Amino acid sequence: MYDFKKRLRYVAQVLGKSDRAEELLTQYQNRIQELRQQLGKELEAKTISVIYLAGSADIFYSYRGDFLPYGQIISDAGLQLIQQNQKQRELTLSIEVLPKYDADFLFIMTDLLKRDFKRANPEFLSFLKKPIWSKLKAVQNKQVYNVNWNVGGTIGANRIIDDLFKYIVKIP
Repeated sequence: MYDFKKRLRYVAQVLGKSDRAEELLTQYQNRIQELRQQLGKELEAKTISVIYLAGSADIFYSYRGDFLPYGQIISDAGLQLIQQNQKQRELTLSIEVLPKYDADFLFIMTDLLKRDFKRANPEFLSFLKKPIWSKLKAVQNKQVYNVNWNVGGTIGANRIIDDLFKYIVKIP
C-alpha cells in the first residue's frame, strides 16, 4: 500500500474513523486545488526531479514517482516529475548519469549522506559546485532545494505541499 491515501483509508476503516479520514482527504484535495490554481498554466510545464544523495554525494537514488508520497502529491498538483515513468521502483545511480535527472526544479534529500561528508562540507549543498552539478539547469537557475520528504500520511503530505508553495509558487 504505497498510496498514502489508500493507506489512510484502510487504517481509518480498521479504527472505525472513516469519516475523519475523508475529512482529512478533503482538506488535502482543497490544498492541492489551491496549489494548482497558484501554479497556473505556465508552471504546469515545469519539470521536477527528486533525488536522494548517499555516501559522499557521488551516488544517488531515484525512486519511481508512484512509489513514495511526494510523487503522488506532485502528480496530483499537475506537475511533471522526471521519475514518473521510471520502470524500477528504486535505482542506485552514479553521479555521471545525473544530467538525465536534470529538471527545472531539483529537490534533494540528504539524510542518507555520511556524517563525515556532512562534517567536511558544512556549507549548504556545497557539492553543487562540482563541475557535473554546475551544468544542471536547476543549479544554474538556483532552483535546488534540500527537503525532508521522507514522510507519510496527511501531515507529511501537507509538509510537501508547503514546500511546493514555498519553492515553486514562492509563497512563504
